[in-house]
Amino acid sequence: MHTHATEPESLPIDPVCGMEVDPSTDLRTDYNGTTYFFCHPSCLERFTANPIESNEQFGSVLVSDEDTARAAAALARDAVA
Repeated sequence: MHTHATEPESLPIDPVCGMEVDPSTDLRTDYNGTTYFFCHPSCLERFTANPIESNEQFGSVLVSDEDTARAAAALARDAVA
């Protein structure tokens, strides 16, 4: 019988640009009780300047639930492709 290894845990999604982010990054901030991770200092700066506006401007969805964030990022990537 062949068994599959457990899938690795998904990476956090940058709420500004939708990229997957290494959770060990120092580029992170807490907002409304949720920790958000960022791929680049400019994404962190844009988010901290105005979390809601930065997400609307870059076409991402600000969500606090990680599974919903992953789904939204996947949909955004598929829409561009």
